[in-house]
Amino acid sequence: MHTNEECKFKIAGVKLLSEQLKLEIKERGSAFSIAESITVMCNELLKEFPEVEKVEQSTNVPSSIVSREESLMQPYVKSGGSNSKSKEDYIKRVPNFLSTEECDACLKHFKEVPSMWELSAFYDRSTGNSMTRYSSQESYMSMEDFPGNKEILKKIYDEIGKYQVSTGAISSWSGWSGYSPLRLNRYSAGQNMPKHVDHIYNLFDGDIKGVPILTFIINFNDNYSGGDLIMFDEETGISLKKGELVLFPSNFLYPHSVGTVREGIRYSGVGWVF
Repeated sequence: MHTNEECKFKIAGVKLLSEQLKLEIKERGSAFSIAESITVMCNELLKEFPEVEKVEQSTNVPSSIVSREESLMQPYVKSGGSNSKSKEDYIKRVPNFLSTEECDACLKHFKEVPSMWELSAFYDRSTGNSMTRYSSQESYMSMEDFPGNKEILKKIYDEIGKYQVSTGAISSWSGWSGYSPLRLNRYSAGQNMPKHVDHIYNLFDGDIKGVPILTFIINFNDNYSGGDLIMFDEETGISLKKGELVLFPSNFLYPHSVGTVREGIRYSGVGWVF
């Protein structure tokens, strides 16, 4: 049996998701009507609970609320009673986002098509040109399509919604326009990514308009040494596992880098929600 507090939280969460769905659908039709009906039903149910406003505005998920049917949310839920959040609370790791088989299929293509890779370059807004370090430390990138790419991007959609709910971000960031294609990164021994923030411009100065809000990174392998994801100014980084996904805000509060790979080759993909 669920307590009143748990029921209120569940209903309020469904209501917020239905509101987000309406924003995504935009045009009225059968799908919009279904989402609207869900919102109305939630409003009626929430009238049974006198302190619902506290639930809708809560940014902390009580650990007791997590049940078997919510097991997919488990990687995101952090126990504790405090409503205050640190920057680290908005860095979310999702183990086994991709299966070993999915990763291996991608890796096979990455290795068999060397022509897909080019020296990494970064857009310089002041000059309007792309620049690279032109050194042995520079990694390689690719924006080419690959087998399984579309399926991966579809899976990302669900994780964005879970991130919004679990962090409480949905109360102030309920809608988003879309997300970019994956930019693939390849790091060989001796290569790294210098510290930066994801103030991406060149992906959003064409037909797509927006600003990057959320960054997501997928690690395709872990049979290498070094190459940790380093957040902020930490000396030690995050050793991402094969198939793991990590999400964090794209703003200036989240500078990050990739440490130098000592041995092996690190394959990853990155994209941005706007």
